[in-house]
Amino acid sequence: MAYPPLLNPDTYLNHLPPDVATQLEITRNIYMTILGASIWDVLIYVPNDVKIVTSGFGLVTLCFIFSRVFAITYALLFVLVQTHPITNCMAMNIAMGLTCLLAMGCTSFLFLRRLHAVYSQQRIIRWLFSFLWFGITGMTVCVIIGTDADHIDGTGYCIMYQIHSYTAVGEFLPAVFDTLVFFTISYKLISDQALPGIKRTNWTSFFTADLPLVSRALLKGGQQYYMIVFWITVASGVMLYTPSVPVMYRPMLTLASTTLSASMACRVFRNMKNYDSSLQASEASKISDIWFARSQSTELSWMSSGVVNISRPPHATEPISKTHSNVQHATAGQ
Repeated sequence: MAYPPLLNPDTYLNHLPPDVATQLEITRNIYMTILGASIWDVLIYVPNDVKIVTSGFGLVTLCFIFSRVFAITYALLFVLVQTHPITNCMAMNIAMGLTCLLAMGCTSFLFLRRLHAVYSQQRIIRWLFSFLWFGITGMTVCVIIGTDADHIDGTGYCIMYQIHSYTAVGEFLPAVFDTLVFFTISYKLISDQALPGIKRTNWTSFFTADLPLVSRALLKGGQQYYMIVFWITVASGVMLYTPSVPVMYRPMLTLASTTLSASMACRVFRNMKNYDSSLQASEASKISDIWFARSQSTELSWMSSGVVNISRPPHATEPISKTHSNVQHATAGQ
């Protein structure tokens, strides 16, 4: 049976079945929306981010910058694939996977450094979670090797024709890592507020945030990041794992979760930096019966290196939590 010639062969969508062409058009519009939202998220915070970068530069600041750079690049490559001819589809596919891996690695590293700050005196905990971060970040290579792409017949445009179910590992493992980090930090912050002689941990503080301001800021920041990112990451993994979902739709939430995770991690980091700056702007700040002075008595610094250093003033008479007594985060980039 001979098929009639295409009325407009220069339109690449005409070379696809109608249902696949519709799916491609829908995903293309969604990817362009995500790209625009990601760029907008960067632009509205440019003044604050410039202050953060110029106040000090270290490994954490580098991840703060490149977390969103890689996420935006990842979204841009998705848009380019569906709007422009590509010479080598597999090379573009690998580039997309690499930018996804790097964006997720930088984002989870920002969350990891919060744990390093809180567990500054527990070297084993820090090394354990650092090892987990390296392993899980490496496992996201599944995103690179788990997708196959090729040209649409008769065109120079690329299309993903297969996504292996094991690529979902690249979403589920980061969700598990974020869960472990979040609850480990929360346990430390809450348990250190227990009164002397009382071993029981008051977990109602997890919901009421009835904590000193520094601990409250750390806890609330973690809750904001985790509660939003966890569910979209799990949903993305489910879509990648489900064969019944059309191939064109399966990577949609992966792009959304990658850009949203980067945005939320940078937002939490930025809020903590702004909180630090507000403390340093005054000669002395009283935080939950603890006086933090800029002089030799007390310091709090959440610098670009990710350092938090809170020491008790010599004249303080009120009890101070174990977390606040000395929380120091070693600078990996200095």
